[in-house]
Amino acid sequence: LMEHLPPVGWADVATKHDIDALRVATKHDLDALRVATKHDLDALRVATKHDLDALRAVTKHDLDALRAVTKHDIDALQVSTKRGLEHAVASLEQRSEILENRLLATFRAELNVQTRTMIYAMSASTVTVATLAFGAARLV
Repeated sequence: LMEHLPPVGWADVATKHDIDALRVATKHDLDALRVATKHDLDALRVATKHDLDALRAVTKHDLDALRAVTKHDIDALQVSTKRGLEHAVASLEQRSEILENRLLATFRAELNVQTRTMIYAMSASTVTVATLAFGAARLV
């Protein structure tokens, strides 16, 4: 088994002092890495906050612009709808007036026909009663 190990001398064996020195160096390296990482994270936090603040301002500006455009569009649609409704009401009033005039003309025509018929009937009744009266007067 020993034959398979690489050749090592006493100079290659680590001493307690070497391990302590390595421990101190490793601790120093870890502390330096901790400080550098904290510094990098703090810088990243500041940059991210700055980016978010800038994005918030741009988004607010875009939303305000969109709100203004949307309000303008809604106002334009409201005016257009009001004009359309006013036109529709005017058209309905005109049509109803035309229908009213047609109905009045029809009623007047029918009333005239009925009045003539009634006058002819009354005249015929009057003539008939007069004829009967004259005929009865001659008989008596």
